Amino acid sequence: MIVEAYVLPYLGRSAGVVFWEGRRPPRPAGARGVRAARGVVEPDTLAVYAPGELSPGEVATLRASYVASLGRALRQRGQAIAAGGTLFWWWLLGLLATVLLTLRALGPGPGYAWLALVAALTALPVCAAGVAWPLRGGRAGLAGRLARRAARLAPERGSDPRAQERVEGLWRLARRLEGAPGQQLQELEGYCREQAWRQGARFYADRRAALGGGEGAAQRRRITPRWLTRLRAWLSGLAPEHPPYAVAEMRAW
Repeated sequence: MIVEAYVLPYLGRSAGVVFWEGRRPPRPAGARGVRAARGVVEPDTLAVYAPGELSPGEVATLRASYVASLGRALRQRGQAIAAGGTLFWWWLLGLLATVLLTLRALGPGPGYAWLALVAALTALPVCAAGVAWPLRGGRAGLAGRLARRAARLAPERGSDPRAQERVEGLWRLARRLEGAPGQQLQELEGYCREQAWRQGARFYADRRAALGGGEGAAQRRRITPRWLTRLRAWLSGLAPEHPPYAVAEMRAW
């Protein structure tokens, strides 16, 4: 398995980003159907793409941030498991009470049944112990699979010429950028999208969102109803999760 790490430009400095999306190494020609010798385990690779050579300490920083991000996800999974029994019974009894209240309210009329259904559903848990939905567990499961192989990661310089070309082009663009931070991040995100590099585009989109968009976004947050903000967060919890990534601050290039 190959785990890719990139040193990317970020507002006058650089960020080391390790994506969780491991991929299989390419098979050599004529290797189809040939298995490795019994008892021999090929080491997994941490492929590093950077604008220049990294020191051993910088490579260690990338690897440590990746392992730490896996550890945080596993800790959240432990909290979810601890709360799993409570959530199960809470949802089971809550749904049963919802059905009974709705059926009971059918006598006065359908409108009362609808109000009883809404009122009962609002009492069900939406977020507990870091779990936004009882059936969510994609990130924790992925972290568990990657953590079992993290100790075997062997750092080396990435060998994919396309990935190295993307990084070098991104740095050439970043050294020419000027203006507001949000505008610079938008330019970097646009370059990644032009290169069909969804991981890099997502990183810069997340950084741009973290800036908040300035005073305009702050004003929009003030006028947005709180219930709408909570509804958006709840719906985002139901959507499929993108594989996360680890970020470490690096030296400026």
